[in-house]
Amino acid sequence: FFPWPMVYYSMRCGDNKSALKCLETAVADQKEIIAAFEEMLKNSDGKISVKVKSQIKMQYKQHKIRMSDPYKRAVFAILGSCNEQSELTSSFEDYLWMQLYLISNVSTESSDKLTLPTLQRTILEQYGEKYFKADEQPQRYFEVLALTGQFEAAIEFLSRFDRYRTHSVHFALALNELHLIAGPRN
Repeated sequence: FFPWPMVYYSMRCGDNKSALKCLETAVADQKEIIAAFEEMLKNSDGKISVKVKSQIKMQYKQHKIRMSDPYKRAVFAILGSCNEQSELTSSFEDYLWMQLYLISNVSTESSDKLTLPTLQRTILEQYGEKYFKADEQPQRYFEVLALTGQFEAAIEFLSRFDRYRTHSVHFALALNELHLIAGPRN
């Protein structure tokens, strides 16, 4: 039984309780990782402390060369906020999940943490429409903008296409009703 794929995919599904159970059953010697999952489950915000995160990061940096399992490396990198590319982030969806997980499940007390505004700027400025071939796949670029909370930009982008203009209006109305987009200033 190889627990690391199960732990990783449990995290992907948002089921940290199953990830912890899998670790406790199969690899009880991974005390830092087990402590991280216990702390995430105990805390109402689901975050781990800087102390536990630092321990995982240090262990990851010391042993990553010897970690042959890409799932194990990914779990350590994610929980240690190592923000490194993984073999498991071959698609942009995987990359985006990892970045959003780091933003939502990492302690806010760290100075090196990724923030949502930083990720949003990276999507818009570093990658942009050209990277996503937005003219050819407008739904994909809209999805990336929406998933990163850039609702106004997503709606504006979608409205540029005649075939999606009514969809952009419907999204704008729904998001406005939920108070998720900024209204006009005047």
